[in-house]
Amino acid sequence: MENISFTIDAGLINRLGLELVGRVETAVSELIKNAYDADSTFVELNFIDTNEIGGSLFITDDGLGMTENQLINGFMRISSTNKVENPISPIFKRSRAGRKGIGRFATQRLGERLVLVTQIKDSEKALEVTIEWNDYEANRDLTSIKHTIREIPKERVQGTTLKIEKLREKWSEADIKRIFRYTSELIQPNYLSSTAKELRSVNDTFEFKFYQTFNNQKTTIVDTQDIIFNFAIATIEGYIGTDKIGYCSVVSKRFEIDELFEIGADGTDNKIKTDSIIPFNLTQSVHFKAHYFIYNRPDYYDSSIPKMILKQIKDFGDNKSGIRLYRNGFRVLPYGEIGNDWLDIDRIGSDSVTKDMIKTPFENKNLFGFVEIVDREGKKFEETASREGLFNNESFNELKNFVTKSLVKARQTISSADAFKKAKEARNRKIEDSRTSEEKFGDLSRELANIKDGLNNNIDKNQINKTIDNAQNILTLINEDVNEKIEQLAMMRILAGLGITIGEFVHELQQFIPSFNGHITYIKRNTLDSDIKNNVTELEESFSRFCTYTSYFDETISRNVSRQLEPINIRDVSKEFIDTIRADAKQSNIDITIDINNIDLLTCAMHPSEWSAIFFNFYTNSKKSMRKINKIGKKILISAYEELNKICIEFSDNGGGIKDEYKEKIFDAFFTTSQPVSSVINSDLTGTGLGLKIVKDIIDAYNGSIYVSVPLPNYTTTIKIELPKYKSK
Repeated sequence: MENISFTIDAGLINRLGLELVGRVETAVSELIKNAYDADSTFVELNFIDTNEIGGSLFITDDGLGMTENQLINGFMRISSTNKVENPISPIFKRSRAGRKGIGRFATQRLGERLVLVTQIKDSEKALEVTIEWNDYEANRDLTSIKHTIREIPKERVQGTTLKIEKLREKWSEADIKRIFRYTSELIQPNYLSSTAKELRSVNDTFEFKFYQTFNNQKTTIVDTQDIIFNFAIATIEGYIGTDKIGYCSVVSKRFEIDELFEIGADGTDNKIKTDSIIPFNLTQSVHFKAHYFIYNRPDYYDSSIPKMILKQIKDFGDNKSGIRLYRNGFRVLPYGEIGNDWLDIDRIGSDSVTKDMIKTPFENKNLFGFVEIVDREGKKFEETASREGLFNNESFNELKNFVTKSLVKARQTISSADAFKKAKEARNRKIEDSRTSEEKFGDLSRELANIKDGLNNNIDKNQINKTIDNAQNILTLINEDVNEKIEQLAMMRILAGLGITIGEFVHELQQFIPSFNGHITYIKRNTLDSDIKNNVTELEESFSRFCTYTSYFDETISRNVSRQLEPINIRDVSKEFIDTIRADAKQSNIDITIDINNIDLLTCAMHPSEWSAIFFNFYTNSKKSMRKINKIGKKILISAYEELNKICIEFSDNGGGIKDEYKEKIFDAFFTTSQPVSSVINSDLTGTGLGLKIVKDIIDAYNGSIYVSVPLPNYTTTIKIELPKYKSK
């Protein structure tokens, strides 16, 4: 019986070169990686007569070079294990970047002929071998194709030159610049992270230069990009510590943010270290950093920044945005290429929580950053054979999980700060122009007198026009004041009528309560069957809830008689409110809870009855929101805490949320997302559009702020109130 073995068709080489290396950028980058692995300090790429197909590309490095044995058993051996067995370079101790043996096929992808010249430091001669890639045609045995190794005079002390001739594609100057940009990002820049420098020895430098030669004229290809990270609106940075807990920081001068969060493997996040957070199992030696920009919005940047810089920022986003990935100091493609949203940043907003966030731009194009991983053995994060990405294993999925959840938290933090900043700026604008309507009328009269004097005395037209502009601006402000006063008077008439009616109604109801209680007691004394007895019990419970409401409102209205202001303990008024509506919430299948641990959260002096209006408006709005979507597992959370000498109160629910276009309008008078009374049968879905306007006026009166904030985890809407903290005289 005859022994047989596999044979290899020479056509395999063509298939490997043309199919395994898909893009010319990948081919060039693999050849630069090979020079890096050979402990080179520089690589020179010279594109010769490449304006037409058939030009040449010479790649020269000053690396260690190859001996004859290394050339035969390394470069000329398909799928050599040399770099796998020796993953660290001998001189600079670099983690080898090229480990798949693709370099030789990269030259075949680029051109039809390869002339390789290599020399080592201790040799007297250089070695040269020429490979005609077209010899590797189908139906020929691979081992039948021979190449001669010749000794030639040395060109330099050590190093290798790859002369790739008869290029398969033409390369214009724009194409070469594109490759330059691509390869310039191949090695992780030191300015991104100190880790990149630590991956190489102290004296380890590596750089490459691109040249173009046409008609024997050699020119340098220059395509530099100014680093504009200093203009970033926010910086997001994270890592997984030795405790396997993820940490993420968000820093922004614009939004006054400087916060550090713990990130758990289950998506939880905390500001304060806890023992309950779930650690990551696999991912270590991971670090990421992202610079956040907003384009075409000058109001987000310092007014001293020139418009030209803002345009460069926009151009920067168009051409450089995305989160790149570097492994052992080398870039891994296609992560971070334009249009490659490998972290699903653009799709973060599709879930119910982030969908309703404040409309602050936060997409893949708004970020420029990197993820760096150190994996010297290449076991956890291994590149695919085509060098187009990492294997989608458990380590890679956990890496994505950590970075994505960190960016979600950063987005929530930035959006919340943006909403607060906008509310604060609007309040400051209102304070800056604190003139009364009478004072504005006086200013207008003076400006009109100046116009008259100017016309009579032939004063310069520019000065007169400036005065007219001032008068028109004042007139606009007065008109706004008048409209606001008219609106407020109309609302006050409505509220005054409602207040009188409600007060009289609640007062009259009190006289019926003893009678109702007496009848219920009498019925209960009689012998009843079980069904009637159950109905009477339910009637008694419902009437008890009714009495709780009436007594709460009666006490609130009674308080209005007094104009005395007093510091409000948020924990007390929250508990009093929940005790009042707990039975109603139970009947509506709503789980309502308080998260207020501090017993001394005292606001500035306010009227106690105002908190009844605040909480009842929030509660009824939440009920409507949850009723609209027939929500199962309804819940409301009232939380409060102290922050920067302010008392912060957050009212959250998991209803239908608030649309982006409504978030700025819900505090306007007569704006409502509920249906008119005449159009619905269920009165729970009706609204007048006055509730949140009243609440906002209350908060504004005490120099506080109220706005739609980023929803707390597991909730769809969070409205946040900030009030000055009480300070004793």
